[in-house]
Amino acid sequence: MARNPLFTEYQPGGLFSILGIEQTPGSVFFVHSGTGTDATGGGRNPDAPLATIDYAIGLCAASKGDVVFVMPGHAETITAANAIDADIIGVSIIGMGRGSLKPTITFGTATTATIRIQAANVLVRGLRLVNNIDSLVKVVDVNADHATIEDVEMVTSSTKEALSFVKL
Repeated sequence: MARNPLFTEYQPGGLFSILGIEQTPGSVFFVHSGTGTDATGGGRNPDAPLATIDYAIGLCAASKGDVVFVMPGHAETITAANAIDADIIGVSIIGMGRGSLKPTITFGTATTATIRIQAANVLVRGLRLVNNIDSLVKVVDVNADHATIEDVEMVTSSTKEALSFVKL
């Protein structure tokens, strides 16, 4: 029996599909700050996304292979420690897009703002992390085994530097 794509939509020029269902047995959530809302029942397709990554993570189930797709153009500013808290075992947070459309997380107003990986087997891929405050203490705080960080771009400047990218 052939499996259907997890999400399929007709677009000008052809069919658009995201990830075959055989690649994830768990739930899938979509996040986009421009069109999303953190409301009950949202996030199950890209036409009704959630607004924040942390809210989407909170909807995931441990050890089920759940995936949070962060859509192209998503922009989120975090201002507190653990503002994005990957605290569900086995969750994948996958940024979609490239260049200026890569999902962007900006660290601003507090030197303690962080992304925390608190659960085992978490994957973070394809995000652009921008430091907007001088002496940011740490960007990603890893407190669990088997965390994977792939294709993550860190942007700083000579006037707004991070002291540590990953703290283990």
